[in-house]
Amino acid sequence: VLKPHLHPVHAGSAAAAKPAPRIELSVQVAESAQKRNHMSFETKDLFLNQFDKQRPVLVAFEHVPGAKVHEGLFPEYHLPNGRSAFFYYSTSVLEEMEVPLKPPPPLPVTLKYALQPALPLLVFLPSMSKMPGSAPPMDLAKPVPPLAPLPSCHKLKVVDARDVQRRSSFGDLEQEPLQFRIVARVRKMHMRTERTELTPEEIEDSSTELVLEQSVFAKRATESDAKDYVHSNRYMMSMLEIDWERCMFKDKFSLVIKREFKVSNSTVKDEREQRKIVYNKMMDHYHLVVMMFDYYQHLSSTNFPFLVDLDALKEMLDNLGIPLESDSSQCRIVDIEQMFIACNHQTAKNSQLNKIANNPNALMRFEFMELCLRMAFARCGKGVCAPEVAIEKFFSDVIVPSIKDFPIFQRDSFRKERLYTNSVNRVFKQYEDILQTIYIRYADQKIPGKKKDPKLMNLQNWLQFLKDAVLLDKPYVGLEEAKQFFISSRMHSQKEELDYVHYTCLTYTDFLEALGRLADVRMLPMALELSSSGWVDVFEWFLAVENKTTKEGVFPIPRRQSAEMNSLKTRPLSEKVNALLDVMAKRLHLRFVATEGEDAKEYSAESLLECLKIRIKQSSSTTKMFLGNVSSIQEGP
Repeated sequence: VLKPHLHPVHAGSAAAAKPAPRIELSVQVAESAQKRNHMSFETKDLFLNQFDKQRPVLVAFEHVPGAKVHEGLFPEYHLPNGRSAFFYYSTSVLEEMEVPLKPPPPLPVTLKYALQPALPLLVFLPSMSKMPGSAPPMDLAKPVPPLAPLPSCHKLKVVDARDVQRRSSFGDLEQEPLQFRIVARVRKMHMRTERTELTPEEIEDSSTELVLEQSVFAKRATESDAKDYVHSNRYMMSMLEIDWERCMFKDKFSLVIKREFKVSNSTVKDEREQRKIVYNKMMDHYHLVVMMFDYYQHLSSTNFPFLVDLDALKEMLDNLGIPLESDSSQCRIVDIEQMFIACNHQTAKNSQLNKIANNPNALMRFEFMELCLRMAFARCGKGVCAPEVAIEKFFSDVIVPSIKDFPIFQRDSFRKERLYTNSVNRVFKQYEDILQTIYIRYADQKIPGKKKDPKLMNLQNWLQFLKDAVLLDKPYVGLEEAKQFFISSRMHSQKEELDYVHYTCLTYTDFLEALGRLADVRMLPMALELSSSGWVDVFEWFLAVENKTTKEGVFPIPRRQSAEMNSLKTRPLSEKVNALLDVMAKRLHLRFVATEGEDAKEYSAESLLECLKIRIKQSSSTTKMFLGNVSSIQEGP
């Protein structure tokens, strides 16, 4: 036991104004086989309650060579490892740190460790002489197992096969020249093709264009606001002019355009000329604004099915990649939310537009266009370039790359390329009686002030019809996709408030287009796929998928890549519509006719029509058929 006499230790901190009384201590360094839990520098006279925060504790910190801050305050002490440290008492506990005990040495596994030629704790003595926390983790010596004995002969081609004494001789392989050999493999590929013999009607359909005035879509030219079957460029420019006038009615947006020209140091000072420049640039990109507004409506909540709310706007920003780290500081999420509030500001709250169609918590089409212009100025403008250049960069660099791969955004392209064909028109005419009856059965939206006019189909009616016919295919075709079909099948309205019911509902022609859009993405197998997999018809496969059942001798049909929402369609739309209407009619027959006690397995169009007519009268719906075949509906029981 060594009892060296240490130098006196000062009490108090280095920042004390006057020295504290000196206390002499003695430190005992013991080397014993007994376990020691801790080492205390306190005396019995100085010991206080262990829960008292004012009890004195010994504070130590290492001396940095060259430091002169401590000169004249207190002496330094030299440690066994050659370093220096300061020790002093503090009357307040700043932070206590627990120093864990060193683990005991492992059990002896060799004769050397069993005989213990040296003390087991010798490996820990160097770490005990260092400051706590400065010693690296110690790994005890572990015995290395001997290598396996060498084999008696070589199994590989080595340089010296007679040398079996050296270990390296077993890895000294003989170098052989590389040899290449070309082996021809015959790969057999089996291809199966389907050849369809076209009927004379189908040949005539493919060679001639559809006469829309004589088709099932004929009434669209008189029902729609565009008075046409598609939206012409002249109609779109007229719609832009109305939206622009509504934006200019807001004084704050006029100030935004004026301020943008000012910060860009533009030579155009006349406000009318400034507005004209922005308007002419919007003429080039207005169709993109309308496409985006049409698409992001279906992502809004049920409270705003025909507007773009804040949730749909955030989804759009994620798809567009706004904002980025390289964006302007004026185009952050917080800034865009402020723009959303500014665009929703209603200057004339008692106007017909704000009372009927506008909502202070969601964007109409003209407000959405204003928001796009504000984002273009914030991201690409603000003095960096001219306002017209900022608009061009925003649409060409941000908007176009994000929507170029989504053809479903465009309403008229689907109508021209897929819907308005002779074959599709012929399929709809085959099911015309059933489709008209189904439309009357589900359409219950009255037109204010027009009691004699037929009712229209609103969004809730459309979703109820899809639910009864089990035409949704989750997760591929769900409620969001059904809302998108509903919104995209309507024709545009320049002034939504003038006929808000038509703006938010489907006419019979719109209903047919919605079915066509649904058929284009609904997974229904072809006749060749059904026969090769063992199914009788598409309805048998449909029921098996719906009920998640199967039967012997049939195989599952994988989902085709062309059935995805925005993929390139390879099959004619007429085939898909025919399969969808067949499944729809049989599924409604199974749902409604089965409740009347009849045999649901034997489908007949007459029994389905009879049941639907009865339900129309029971629901006190209109009994006047506005699309031909009037007497056949009214003469039902």
